[in-house]
Amino acid sequence: MPSLHKVHACRLLSRRCRGFTLVELLVVIAIIATLIGLLLPAVQSAREAARRSACSNNLKQIGLGGLTYASARNNQLPPGSPQKSSGNVAYHGLFSYLLPFIEQKAIWDSLNLDQAPRLETTASEACMLPNSSICR
Repeated sequence: MPSLHKVHACRLLSRRCRGFTLVELLVVIAIIATLIGLLLPAVQSAREAARRSACSNNLKQIGLGGLTYASARNNQLPPGSPQKSSGNVAYHGLFSYLLPFIEQKAIWDSLNLDQAPRLETTASEACMLPNSSICR
């Protein structure tokens, strides 16, 4: 027959081995929260650097589009303000003329340069804004 001391020791050991105590769980949660707190600013700064890089690339593409436009038109830059075309007032400026040169030919093809812009747009027209013009 086992001694009473051994039986009591086994019961204590089995209780202790069943699971984690509340203190242990709280310590683990605190460590995880601290690690997340340290990691979050690094993720945010990486996102900001990616946004900055994308914006810089978009501006570079617009600049290259202007140079490509100029080389295709005998070194003449696109009009910076609305110009008259075929007797009517054109309502499109610099960026409208750059569209085919910044890989936005579909939007360019849908424009009518002799027509006044409408104040109302449909959902499909609103989605036609090229990503290269957006810097956040």
